[in-house]
Amino acid sequence: MELIVNRPLANTYGWLHANGTKVTAAVSEAVEIKEERPAQVSAAWEDTGILPRLRTGAGEETGKLLQGLPERVYRLGAGEAVGDALRLHLDFIASDAGARVAFQLEDRAELTVIMDYTGGNGAAAIQTQVRLGKGAKLRLTQIQRTGSAEVLINDLGAECGAGAQLSLVRLVLDGKSTYDGCSVALIGEQSGFTGDIGYRVTSGARLDMNYEAIHLGKKTTSEMTASGVLADGGFKLFRGTIDLRKGCAGAVGNELENVLMMDDTTHNQTLPVILCGEEDVVGNHGATIGRLDEELIYYLESRGMAREEIYDMMARARVDAVIRKIPDEKTVKALLPEDEDE
Repeated sequence: MELIVNRPLANTYGWLHANGTKVTAAVSEAVEIKEERPAQVSAAWEDTGILPRLRTGAGEETGKLLQGLPERVYRLGAGEAVGDALRLHLDFIASDAGARVAFQLEDRAELTVIMDYTGGNGAAAIQTQVRLGKGAKLRLTQIQRTGSAEVLINDLGAECGAGAQLSLVRLVLDGKSTYDGCSVALIGEQSGFTGDIGYRVTSGARLDMNYEAIHLGKKTTSEMTASGVLADGGFKLFRGTIDLRKGCAGAVGNELENVLMMDDTTHNQTLPVILCGEEDVVGNHGATIGRLDEELIYYLESRGMAREEIYDMMARARVDAVIRKIPDEKTVKALLPEDEDE
């Protein structure tokens, strides 16, 4: 089916072709989810009609794409703080497979979740819902290693109660055409969202992103940081919106992107947006886009490094810095095995 994903909260100039993206994809079966689940976390398969749908970054048409698939719902009770991570491995071996996942944390619950996507043929799609009660904390990591997938849609929607904190680490390490959406509603007072996105887009691949922090409660905070590398014809579009709505007095939203363009064949679009309906708020955005500084290259070349080696080192450093933010030592070591030799 043909669908439009990653529609931003507010449209921009039409000639930018950034007010949503047309995608052709089909999902014919549910992907198997392999779990390493702490005993405190309950899990159940539920019909998709039971839970009310949240706004998600990729949009409601992704929900239609996945319509009919059961939802795997993970719940953690009030006051439960789990030391071990909940690990979910989704291997998209079958062509045109999808999954729906939900996390519900009651008041003051704390959990770390690692979602690892591998394999891939044809289209793959994942939609994740997050609901956090008062004071709950979820540290969510989503890792994409689906090199053979023609299309991957990663769709996330979350709502945070008073004092709740959602920390997201999103890694796009490969893939041909990736459509990544995230929308977080900061409903409760003093709730917060931190998003760290790392990406590597090479060999003519495409990465299309839409990230939203919607401030509804007073004194809410958001921090969105994207850092990545484009090379060999890679294309990247990042839409980042901080929406400061009426009633969110004292809210603070920050957004920053750092893009390293390795050669002249790459294409980058960065669209930062701040929407403001309240006076007593702070919104900041910035972007650093370009190639490596020639003085830095000269300095490293004078110490015996070849230019190609310098670019490779700096490119890996961008993504590795995001990997090290994953709040799980086992996962970090698996992604950065060279660190063990240091």
